[in-house]
Amino acid sequence: MRFEFESLELSEFEMKIRKESKSLIEKIIKEHSPIQIGDIVNELKVIRVRLYGIDCWGSPFSKMSFSYEGIPLKKDGTPIKNRKPIWFSSFEKDGNRIEMPSYLRKEIVPATVVLKRVF
Repeated sequence: MRFEFESLELSEFEMKIRKESKSLIEKIIKEHSPIQIGDIVNELKVIRVRLYGIDCWGSPFSKMSFSYEGIPLKKDGTPIKNRKPIWFSSFEKDGNRIEMPSYLRKEIVPATVVLKRVF
């Protein structure tokens, strides 16, 4: 026999946490990410930014980093149609090479900010 039920209180609490965490994560990304959605780096237009917690030795998620996805651009700066987004974690900005850690990371949910319209 299988027993399942839904809790309205838990669902409401979960919705509240998701809403608050989404706005907090958007704020963290805007304040700390060196590039933002819509920026052009590595001949890519940034369309998605994800926030990750780094699982450091002894203190999980004491540090954070980002990962990015971008759409490849033509030489005239317009997006190449029918191309899948490309994930990247290093880029050049203002003459400096910036690399995001990619080890021992876990995505913080819901930790994605997405460009609403690509083309």
